[in-house]
Amino acid sequence: MGGMLISALQDQMAALRWVGDNIASFGGDPGNITLAGQSAGAFSIAALLAAPAATGLFHKAILQSGSTSRIFDRATATTLAEDLITALGLDGPEDLLTVTCWRILDAQSTVVTGDIGQRNLPGGRSWGAVLDGSVLPVAPQQAVADGAAAGIPLLVGATRDEVRVFQMIGGDSFRPEDETALYTEMRRAGVTGPDKLLDAYRNRTADPDDLSALRGAFLTDALYRIPATRLARAQAGARGRAYHYLLVDEPCGPAMGAFHGADLLHVFGKLSDVGADTPEHRTARDTLVGAWAVFAATGSPGWPPYDPQATANSRAIGGSPAHADHMITEPPADDVTALWRTRSS
Repeated sequence: MGGMLISALQDQMAALRWVGDNIASFGGDPGNITLAGQSAGAFSIAALLAAPAATGLFHKAILQSGSTSRIFDRATATTLAEDLITALGLDGPEDLLTVTCWRILDAQSTVVTGDIGQRNLPGGRSWGAVLDGSVLPVAPQQAVADGAAAGIPLLVGATRDEVRVFQMIGGDSFRPEDETALYTEMRRAGVTGPDKLLDAYRNRTADPDDLSALRGAFLTDALYRIPATRLARAQAGARGRAYHYLLVDEPCGPAMGAFHGADLLHVFGKLSDVGADTPEHRTARDTLVGAWAVFAATGSPGWPPYDPQATANSRAIGGSPAHADHMITEPPADDVTALWRTRSS
């Protein structure tokens, strides 16, 4: 796409260099820089863990609802860029500099589908980090497994019902046409026995006949919860430290569950905006924000590092007072997880 264009990852690295050079003037410690990001921000951090030019620019990382799983190859990225340029009626990538962000936002929906499964499962097209061989020479998951982030403590989190919000927004368009359509998606994720996996999700789901809920549970695992634990496991295997948590608080009620973005209501003090400024939700907020704060200061959120072999390896945040803020097994020790573990690579 031409050497004159700078990638978003390079922009982020430039910002980190500025922080390192200037934060002491604001009373900060240039030797104790923590990156934190949610969703696309977390996927960006995962890419920075694998980018050689980012080495030494930060010392700890918090990844919420994002991991090392979403990466696109050069061919996919090039086709995506070409389609965007065509949709905008431009002659070449340099002309993107003349286009307002609003025109790009309007055009992007014609280039990338709004369906979260179609765009993010293997073979899909979305906006994200590109394995270009230069800025990002190694896939982030492999880089972490090889020890690239072994010296960087990681705090990795997910929400229990990540995809529920996309399910509710999508409505009928989110619902699979039939079981065969859901089997096809499962195979895209590398599942070799989709019929068995679907039966396992039926045992985990309140309404075993609701294909929309079953798809939401599957995509929550495929895109967020399973990749988060794979990242934590890779970091542990490389003798690095990873701490894992699962947000189970439901600030908008049981119908929405612990949805993708629920954590932002806690982190940015927005519980009152959704009528959730109650003792139960404030407790979850204080636990989550407190864990982020102490991790940024010390490199530990206050519970043990992730151990794939341990029966209690993740911190649950939220839930009823009797069950809130305790250690759980993530992923759960059930038939769903057993089948994910036997998936093809």
